[in-house]
Amino acid sequence: MNAVDTNNDGNGDNPKNFTNKPGQDLDPVYSPKGTEIAFQSNRDGNAEIYAMDTDPATIDDATSRTNNAPATDFEPSWQALP
Repeated sequence: MNAVDTNNDGNGDNPKNFTNKPGQDLDPVYSPKGTEIAFQSNRDGNAEIYAMDTDPATIDDATSRTNNAPATDFEPSWQALP
């Protein structure tokens, strides 16, 4: 999963690989403040929703699964809680 424009030149031509795990990481969605990314991954054999920090200093070890349900979870999105 790549996030683009890491050098902030506006061209989107300098991608940064945010994940490097087995399986597919799909459908990344930035949080409203841009500090986290939620995405779908099948890295554990079942599609689950994961979240990670966007801080470059912690990208490699900041991924966490948001649940561990036997059902398939997909299409992550962010919403405000009441």
